[in-house]
Amino acid sequence: MTPAPGRPTLRLLVTGPPGSGAARVATWLEGAPGSWGSEGELADADRLADPSLAADPADLRIALDADDTACLARWRRWGATPPPAGAAGARAALADRRRRLAPARTRAQVVLDSSGLDLATVRRRAARLVSAVAAADGRRTPLLVAESFAFRGGVPSDCDWCVDTRFLRNPYWEPALRPLSGRDPTVHAFVLGQPAAQLCLRGLTETLERLRPAYRDRGRPVLRVAFGCTGGRHRSVAMARAAARRWRARGWPVLTWHRDCG
Repeated sequence: MTPAPGRPTLRLLVTGPPGSGAARVATWLEGAPGSWGSEGELADADRLADPSLAADPADLRIALDADDTACLARWRRWGATPPPAGAAGARAALADRRRRLAPARTRAQVVLDSSGLDLATVRRRAARLVSAVAAADGRRTPLLVAESFAFRGGVPSDCDWCVDTRFLRNPYWEPALRPLSGRDPTVHAFVLGQPAAQLCLRGLTETLERLRPAYRDRGRPVLRVAFGCTGGRHRSVAMARAAARRWRARGWPVLTWHRDCG
């Protein structure tokens, strides 16, 4: 694949257990006409566990993961080699693959949890990450991802920072705001109009300002900050969007996505 002018060439090393979507994402990235100028490659556990890969700035190591239920269901649908027959045998085989992939996951710079996501969403997120990392590479600054989620669905296992926004008054209890989301200007004004929201965003931004050079020096190309609330629709969405705008205003590369708000 020919890189776009001014863009670095990234070699993508993608790993993950059966059913996580790793094989499909690697194949799609390898053949996709992305403007990042990258090569996708599905790396095995021994390859990604090799310490020498950590020193190569041309590598972007992505680990796909999912919970056992999702992995086993997809493994049966997608796998070129099906899992062993019987629930116990399949779970034992998956656990063995996870153990062998543990060093590779540890060395991954980015982890994407595909549990509860369709393949199109997983591929879209991977493509956006790769493109944004390539675009930000010349700045030598980590890409920030602001994500919203619902605590009732669990904290994203792949986030780096988790911000609990349940200290804010909930628009859900306002009849006029309940059917809306944090994308709506009215909900945004309700959430961001609370002094505690501004205090949180200001403190978080100042902390990240001081820590981002340390993340950069440790070779971390992506920093995921997840904002959670009860339903993942109002407070977390508004706060993630507000944080992203604040960070972009400082010239930082930023992506925003919402796990539980469509």
